[in-house]
Amino acid sequence: MYCGTVQYSNHIYRAELTYVSGLESGVDYKSCMNIKSTMTPEYSSDFLNGKKESDLVYNNATLTTVDNSATTKNLSDRWVTFKVKMLDLAGNLYDQPITVKFYTYIQNPTSKPVEMEAVSHKLDASNKTMLKSLGEFFESLKSKDNDNDNDKTALWQKWAVNVKAEVLDENGMPVNGIKAELVDKDEKVTTDNKAMKSIQLTFDETQCPAGKFTLKFSYDDSRSYDDAIGAEAQLTITNPALPAFTHIPALFDGNKLEVYGLDYNSASAALTYALSKAYAKMPTSGYWFKFDPTKNKDLTSPLDGDETVKINSTTIGHAYSLDLYYRPYGNASVTLFVETIVVTPRSTVQDGSIKALKALSIKHGVTGNSVNISTGYSVLDYYTKDLKAFAADRNDRIAAVSVKVADNDPNAKLINITSNGNDFNIATTDNAAVMVAAKADVALKISVTDRFGKVKSYDAVITVNK
Repeated sequence: MYCGTVQYSNHIYRAELTYVSGLESGVDYKSCMNIKSTMTPEYSSDFLNGKKESDLVYNNATLTTVDNSATTKNLSDRWVTFKVKMLDLAGNLYDQPITVKFYTYIQNPTSKPVEMEAVSHKLDASNKTMLKSLGEFFESLKSKDNDNDNDKTALWQKWAVNVKAEVLDENGMPVNGIKAELVDKDEKVTTDNKAMKSIQLTFDETQCPAGKFTLKFSYDDSRSYDDAIGAEAQLTITNPALPAFTHIPALFDGNKLEVYGLDYNSASAALTYALSKAYAKMPTSGYWFKFDPTKNKDLTSPLDGDETVKINSTTIGHAYSLDLYYRPYGNASVTLFVETIVVTPRSTVQDGSIKALKALSIKHGVTGNSVNISTGYSVLDYYTKDLKAFAADRNDRIAAVSVKVADNDPNAKLINITSNGNDFNIATTDNAAVMVAAKADVALKISVTDRFGKVKSYDAVITVNK
């Protein structure tokens, strides 16, 4: 299609010449010419004067080419003359000659952008750039399907302005973190239409999102009444590979993890556990754990920040489902799910143990017929550290200790237990003097309450000799 526009007085005339086969020099193009006029409203009724627009505008010339071949080259920038009926000051119609300069479209304005082959890129700090060839677009300028015309490459090189490439989202907005540049065969940035060969895309892995986008190549026709078309390709950006997140095997049971604070002594310090300590291998940054209320019925988050679990009277003993996420390169636009782990805060005192130092025994009627519980037993925490439960310098993680005879023990009447500072003294009673057997074992119950109110009880025993 060939098209031209001209403004005369208050009117803009647009002429379109549609392609017919066998165009030759000197042919009358009236049969395939369509002339339209646009008039200002105040003149339109007087101008038409009851006549149809087609009666007022008509062809008065033929389009003359340089040679006998009607090609893109010799039909572009040619002039054709028309006559338009105009009103003179007396109100009479007269023929007003106007000339229209025709040009050839680079791309048919009714066509869609050239669809180039789709491309993809995986975000990677070590691979930031890729090339997309413009060969498909330039080949389309040579195609007979492009308005049944000849090679329009030369027209594009001459008249295309504001040539650019950009990556757009589904709303037509530029995608952050991607730079699109036009380069020559040596991959050097160029603004020379004749040198352009490819689009070079540079990805900032710290900002660029993943997803499907449109790589758009566009330009303006400096002569055109219509917008230029250009070309497009689908660009798929994929997430980078997930780095290793490796459990310490001894700490995990599948995806279950029990955590203890590492504070051995102070009862006043907040007890916490950094979940990264349970991983043998993981990135140094960019990860975080998330508490999802929908996966944790009737529980509130145990997290303090991105990875620290609070260990206190509220959290101890509850199993929390926590989701681990990772942002590669610190990119806020890319969030990768890693795994879900079930974390249960535990008490180092409650999950401790008791250690028998020596067998406890006492004999009735003998001097020194009492013994302290500390000579026979010590209480250890989860890490097997002595909590000094019966000593003056008892560990602050212990809130209270009690020692008593086990419930329903038949020999309970043989001993008497009294506190002795933090220790407990066990002595025989007069009932031991009338024992029938030579000796009897009395079962004891040692109960340790930690600073969170969690109680752990241990079984112990003392032998009473007659």
